[in-house]
Amino acid sequence: MVPATEFATLPLAVGAEVEDLSSEAGKVWHSSLDTVSQQDGFQRLYWGREVENDNVLNLFIDWDSYEHHQKFIASPEYAPFGKHLKTIVDGNIIMRHVNFSPHPPSAAVSNTSSPVTEIVTCYFEAYDEGYADKIDRLFQAFEKAPGFKTAASGWVIEDIEHEKIGSGKKDPLSRRMVLFLKYFKSVR
Repeated sequence: MVPATEFATLPLAVGAEVEDLSSEAGKVWHSSLDTVSQQDGFQRLYWGREVENDNVLNLFIDWDSYEHHQKFIASPEYAPFGKHLKTIVDGNIIMRHVNFSPHPPSAAVSNTSSPVTEIVTCYFEAYDEGYADKIDRLFQAFEKAPGFKTAASGWVIEDIEHEKIGSGKKDPLSRRMVLFLKYFKSVR
């Protein structure tokens, strides 16, 4: 089995102070993270708010495999976990899984190495075996950029629907690649 990173985007309810452990939202958030960390196949997690919209939180969970996360989703524990988590969310949670290189993508998402990670999602009509080489060359170019630290990239496991690709319907040949670009400081 190949390691996978769950990448979830959560639109937080206005005023949900998840960083404050004494707040109701903080208690919900941290108990949810505790539940995840106790699952079979869990490796580590990272999370943070978007710079551009601080009501959006991105959560990255490294799993031993995609199948380990699917096992958690199928467990009796998942429904109450999801219901509890949704008390601090206002909107749909978007979840996808990525096979990152390198795995884990720790250096590119951990705030111990830098506070800012740029997340780029690229859409393709089909999987491109040669794209990894192109990404390597792109990363080499980024290494010359001021403040750049490191990067990780990988193909999203799930099929997608995208209005610009094909008929706009789910197409197993349509793919997404996610790039994490780590900077020493915010470029805003």
